[in-house]
Amino acid sequence: MELTIDFTAGFLVFMTTLSLCLSWLITSLGIPAPTILEPRAYAYPAQLTVYRDDGELVVDCVESLVVEVIVMCFENDDSYTVIKGRTPPRLKLHDFVVAFAGSCIKAYGSPPPNPQGYVTPHGFLFKAYIENGRIVALMPVEVGRFCAWS
Repeated sequence: MELTIDFTAGFLVFMTTLSLCLSWLITSLGIPAPTILEPRAYAYPAQLTVYRDDGELVVDCVESLVVEVIVMCFENDDSYTVIKGRTPPRLKLHDFVVAFAGSCIKAYGSPPPNPQGYVTPHGFLFKAYIENGRIVALMPVEVGRFCAWS
């Protein structure tokens, strides 16, 4: 009888120690530390949408993801604003807006009459220097301003 009690007590102490050691080992080595995911459109082929909501323009991701976007807003006086941030920004109404996210480009409104350049995420570009069929340099028009939202 004493042998059975000793065996049971020893077994319980051994199993308790083993379970505590294994649980500590699993929690310290098995679970990776949490990381902060940065919203990057190039990591996932995001699709943008630009729509009007209560007198404002909203640029949003169709898949309900938060992605970094660059929005070019053209003003009436032939200037533009480049806004960089994360979706969904709420912007004031503009005649023409172009939103860039990774490989996705979405336009809203009607472009200015007779545009003489290229709309890029870096601004409205005036000239493109081409060598052997490839663009090697771009010259921006210096009438835009850059701002960001959070």
